[in-house]
Amino acid sequence: MDYKHYIRLDENNLIIKSFSTAFEQPEENDILICETNERHFNLDLYIYPGVLKYKYIDNQITERPASELIIPPQPIQITTEDIQNQLAQINNDFLGFLDWYYITHPEES
Repeated sequence: MDYKHYIRLDENNLIIKSFSTAFEQPEENDILICETNERHFNLDLYIYPGVLKYKYIDNQITERPASELIIPPQPIQITTEDIQNQLAQINNDFLGFLDWYYITHPEES
């Protein structure tokens, strides 16, 4: 049995989905890539989470150049509790250092 392999694009011609008719039927704008006896067609679509790897140009699947692979920034989430915990750890480390110092250098006390 032959299966058809398709891709789906976003508005920038980036490939957002790849699939075979063994598991899914195409939508109106999906693009037929080939017909084969292989059931599976799974492109590794992401180079990083949220960053698509391929685009479709001139009827070909093309890897995007490094200059296009912009990693979206991840927001830093720091809570007041995180800061308090870090300050407490710094304080404990410093007090531990002082204890060690005065034990190893009793002449300084």
